[in-house]
Amino acid sequence: MPRYFFDFADANDVYPDDQGTDLPDVEAAKVEAAKALAAIVKDKADGSAQDFAMIVRTETGEVLLHARIRLEIDMAH
Repeated sequence: MPRYFFDFADANDVYPDDQGTDLPDVEAAKVEAAKALAAIVKDKADGSAQDFAMIVRTETGEVLLHARIRLEIDMAH
């Protein structure tokens, strides 16, 4: 089973995944990236506009996909 690495990035830094996760295929990695990114954003959201990303790569470092979330809150006038 292939091992995928999920590196998290925000406006300040990239947090590399040094462990990786064994998953059956890239589709499973895509789903895992979306779930992991949503969970992290939930804890990091502070009410300001923010960009978050999850970079999925292989054991050889090949980047397979980027998942992104932009959080914006507009106040009603």
